[in-house]
Amino acid sequence: MDQVTTLLWGPLIALVPILLWELAIKPARTRRNVALLLMAELELNLEEIAYYEAGREEDPERHLANLLLPRASFAAAQPLLAELPAAELRTTIRFYAITAKIESTHARLLSLLARRDRAGTDAERRQIDDALGTGLRALGSLLAEAWATGDEARTSLDDIARSSWMDVPPTIVSGEEIRSAARAKRVGQLAPR
Repeated sequence: MDQVTTLLWGPLIALVPILLWELAIKPARTRRNVALLLMAELELNLEEIAYYEAGREEDPERHLANLLLPRASFAAAQPLLAELPAAELRTTIRFYAITAKIESTHARLLSLLARRDRAGTDAERRQIDDALGTGLRALGSLLAEAWATGDEARTSLDDIARSSWMDVPPTIVSGEEIRSAARAKRVGQLAPR
């Protein structure tokens, strides 16, 4: 090759690694990291749901322990969520929308409990008890829906993380393992010391 050709091809050849990084490697890496971050938070949320359900099994009528489901990773990753495929993104967003409904339903149930304690008449207490029963059933169905959606989202995010050519993440635990660990944690906390 003559010098002119070399001078012309040099900058073009130098662009190849930059284009490869910007168009292939960086987006795949971002997609994988977002998937891993959201998977970890989804698993934490599923653990909280399983722990709460274990408490409800012990006292189905009145169990209203604290129920806060973390959303910090989802909020922090929002600028990068567009890197996820549409179906996985939709499932993940649906899960977080359900968790918001769970928290508002839970807060409403706590306020009903406080109102029942202040109720002056038996009729007012019965009315609040009816509302509590309805709210607990609604909360139960929301928890079941969150569990199914969260487990689906976690599995599809795991597929994204595993499809990357980078190092393979550890295998995710099954939903039943999460439920068993939450029950064991609950039993351990209630055992006399």
